[in-house]
Amino acid sequence: MSTRYLIVGLMVLLACGFAAADGDGTSSAEDEKSTAADGDGTSSAEDEKSTAADGDGTSEVKDEQSPVEPAHPNHKVPVNIAEQATDPSAILTQLGFFYWNSVDEDGESDGSTLLFQPVLPLSKTNVLRPALPFVSTPSPDRVAGMGDLFLLDAFFFQIPNATLGFGPVASLPIATDDKLGTGKFSLGFDFMFIYKGIKKNILGFMFYPQWSISGDDNRSDVRDLTWQIIWVNHFKWGYIGWTEQTGVVNFEDDNNWTLPIGFRIGKVFAAKGGKTLINAEVESYYTYNSGHGDVYGLKFAVTLIKPKWMRH
Repeated sequence: MSTRYLIVGLMVLLACGFAAADGDGTSSAEDEKSTAADGDGTSSAEDEKSTAADGDGTSEVKDEQSPVEPAHPNHKVPVNIAEQATDPSAILTQLGFFYWNSVDEDGESDGSTLLFQPVLPLSKTNVLRPALPFVSTPSPDRVAGMGDLFLLDAFFFQIPNATLGFGPVASLPIATDDKLGTGKFSLGFDFMFIYKGIKKNILGFMFYPQWSISGDDNRSDVRDLTWQIIWVNHFKWGYIGWTEQTGVVNFEDDNNWTLPIGFRIGKVFAAKGGKTLINAEVESYYTYNSGHGDVYGLKFAVTLIKPKWMRH
């Protein structure tokens, strides 16, 4: 158990250290170069124009982290690609690969998962997010193979400083082994709220309930609620955020519920040639389980961002 707290504690200290380093009042090389170019210490005409447009006496500092244009200029999402890559409501084509390995309180492996989860824009206000896991259960009765296919479709609507999203969800029982899936075809809906009123921050939550409607009569029914807290804070060097692990309330298992706690650190950077952007991140998490024992572990993610694919 001490190892669990050590891992989570180190991630918290690292995140706080990066945040402090970003806010220490020093300017980057690009900022110094810009100041030297002005020469006289006064702002340029463009700066004054930006200040006037802002209306509050402060100039908007353009984030130069993204080397390419926004994926969909007509869609009201943050113009910076790095922020779009961490915004669940962004209309941006992404191919995500996630791997995590969990350990129980006794230090024994609780299994590992490799998840392929692309983000596929279907229109300027609609994305499809399929998720296909490849799971390895712990020994001694280890089973490895493909899990059930999960589909989440979301339609987004802009409100002041925020985005609302909702749509249908479905789980298809295609697992290669009974231990890796539910054996049930399930349907439900999703709801998402993303607040963007704080500069460089993305805040929100999402949830989706599911109910089984058909499948193996010898398997337990599906009746659960999955939820996720969303928080990301961007800096010049990258970003920090709350864990992407989801919590679940299982109404078919005596209302057993889980609560994930953790932090992630990541960065969006351009691959060679600048045509492909990569979002790489690592996170440490601890998941409280009300009925089946807690787990903790590490999660790694690599996402390929293709702004010009499926552009509308």
